[in-house]
Amino acid sequence: MLKQFRSSKMVKKMAIQSIRTIGNMIILLLIMMSFGFSNDDQNGGKKLSPKNNEPFRIHIEDFGDRQDWGELEYNPIDEASGLVASRKNENVFWVHNDSGDNNRIYAFNNEGRHLGVYYLDGCSARDWEDMATGPGPVDGEQYLYIGEIGDNDAEYNLKYIYRIIEPTVDSNQSPITETIYGAEIITYQYPDGNRDAETLMVDPLTKDIYIISKREEPVNIYQLTYPQSTSETLTPEFMMDIDFYPEFNNGSPQYIVAGDISADGLEILVKSYLDIFYFSRNPDQTLMEAFNQDLITVSYILEVQGEALAWHPQGFGYFTTSEEKYNVEARLYFYPDLVGCMDSQALNYNPYATVPDWSCEYLNLEAFPNPNDYALYSAYPNPFNPTTTLRYDLPEDAQVRIMVYDLMGRSVKTLVNNQQTAGFKSVIWDATNDLGQPVSAGMYLYRISAGDFRQTKKIVLLK
Repeated sequence: MLKQFRSSKMVKKMAIQSIRTIGNMIILLLIMMSFGFSNDDQNGGKKLSPKNNEPFRIHIEDFGDRQDWGELEYNPIDEASGLVASRKNENVFWVHNDSGDNNRIYAFNNEGRHLGVYYLDGCSARDWEDMATGPGPVDGEQYLYIGEIGDNDAEYNLKYIYRIIEPTVDSNQSPITETIYGAEIITYQYPDGNRDAETLMVDPLTKDIYIISKREEPVNIYQLTYPQSTSETLTPEFMMDIDFYPEFNNGSPQYIVAGDISADGLEILVKSYLDIFYFSRNPDQTLMEAFNQDLITVSYILEVQGEALAWHPQGFGYFTTSEEKYNVEARLYFYPDLVGCMDSQALNYNPYATVPDWSCEYLNLEAFPNPNDYALYSAYPNPFNPTTTLRYDLPEDAQVRIMVYDLMGRSVKTLVNNQQTAGFKSVIWDATNDLGQPVSAGMYLYRISAGDFRQTKKIVLLK
């Protein structure tokens, strides 16, 4: 009977996966139709075909199943192309349309209810493609950045980014219409020719602005360093290029159409029509160092023309929405972060977390009791580059030894070898051996010995 039950569950799971796969194939076909995509892409005649001997991407399951938070009810929002989850106004979101709309942004709440229309005085609206939020000239203020960066035919020399202090909005207010005056206009021209872009990001650690081009293979990343002049035409610095689809000759579905950096600056998302790519960094790393890692994708269900992406204000996951096409309405979708602090008494409690990372922070350290049992937790992040944190619990004082081994069982690094007091502990491995030399990418084992407790886990280093 138990065997029959397990088989039944497996059949149901396979059926659900098949339905999802068929659904994604239908949406992919609609995406291709949106661009008139055929076997030969319209831009450069490239075929959507595999390259030989190229690595495939790694997919991680740290983010959960998509949640539907509601339809964007305001009818004029029909080509959503930029999205911000406000870090100033609780449960408030900002969105703008693609080309063809007026110089305005829209506010709505976490259920999709319309809150207001805000016109940007003195700002043109030829082809707005993305928006971002972050710090700016006045310390303590939160700014919105709206990117006039679209250029389908690469015919416009100048591009514009409009920077405004984010208006104060109540998530329960009745809809209003207002005009925002005094927008700062950042004008720039690429150093290497006109191009189309749909990804605008602001680094909260440096206030630098980043633009990622849309159509090239690989795409280009440009930087406008802070402070950005608003009185002259700037030349953004070309920083690097990335081939997000090294296994394919790119077509329209592989275009890069959105991106965002988390409020703490440590996590980055970049979106194509097909995937969402995830990057992490340490506070002392540059954004380019974060991008110089193996490609990792996270959860995403295809939308008809999904060009909008935003981090949750507290980093508890990310949101997406799309343009309205083929009678499919724009909806606000959320993908929760399943790894985080699970103690509701902690300052950084993540209500969506199902896997603890022991990052909980408390005002009163005495509120953080000693553990009841020995434990060794999964490293985070994993896969990782360049560092990862190994967390472990000691219910009593003990002699602790934590070692890293390769798959042949050879010792690579001694991380801990001393007497320690009881408590919640952690140690960072920086991917070096006992000689301080970097180790090669691949799978490793880490093992703890404490008292009579022994446990071993796996970890993967990316390059």
